[in-house]
Amino acid sequence: MNLGNPAAARSSYEQALEIYRDLASRYPILGVYRRDISATLQKVAELNIKANDLQNALDLYQERLKIDRQTSDLFLERNSSDFHNISIDLGKIAGIQSVLGKTADARKNYEESLALDRRRAVDNDDDIETQERIGTTLSRIAVFQMAGDDIAGAQKSFQDAYAADMQRAELTRSAFRKDVNETSRANIVNAYGSVSWSANLAGAPQVAATHAENALKFDPAQTWIDVNRAHAYLLLGRFDEAKAIYLAKKDLKTNNAAETFADSIRDDFELLGRLSNVPDLARMRKELGF
Repeated sequence: MNLGNPAAARSSYEQALEIYRDLASRYPILGVYRRDISATLQKVAELNIKANDLQNALDLYQERLKIDRQTSDLFLERNSSDFHNISIDLGKIAGIQSVLGKTADARKNYEESLALDRRRAVDNDDDIETQERIGTTLSRIAVFQMAGDDIAGAQKSFQDAYAADMQRAELTRSAFRKDVNETSRANIVNAYGSVSWSANLAGAPQVAATHAENALKFDPAQTWIDVNRAHAYLLLGRFDEAKAIYLAKKDLKTNNAAETFADSIRDDFELLGRLSNVPDLARMRKELGF
């Protein structure tokens, strides 16, 4: 596949889809061709996402979900990866629906994805990816709950997300100790960074601070984690330390070139203030010019 040429890649994928669909129709009791269709649909959908063609990406992921559900119904041919794919499909669909403003549908799909991942985690409690997805999905559900003024529900979801992130961090730390390499180092930074955020939202700022500090020892360039560290210090009453970090980081660009970290810090302050009483929050906003 010519991945450097999206049009050529799309054409190749669509030709492959025709072949796989024909084979799946000829051999309906076999799961292999449906899995080929599923994998190819995902690749085309991701091309659409990169092109910002979200509606077509949504349509393709919904088609992929239908295929993956059919494969999971093949009693003799199905395997655990089929149910895993259904959860991924639901999460992808929900994410696109959120951007398109279809919030009710997005929340429903996130909740189904969460239920599948929680069942998977019972038998695969050492699966880092599943714990990561559980934490992420719970946080997204919490955002919907916040939008509906269900603060208590959001607090519970953020608590559960924190527990999943802690499990992920422990698994990632164990993997890092067994095999120290660039991938395991990046994984532990991201896992600790996730805890540095979810712990703040769950009312455990000391845990957040500790994980942020440890992550930054591995990679001091991770500004988003440093901002989480500042939030933890603010919640712990370490006002001057928090302010110094905010001042140093607020004018830096985020991954979205149109935004600076000042924008994300403002949003974070809004969320933290709604979840709990933060005594120095108003003062910090004022001193930062927010």
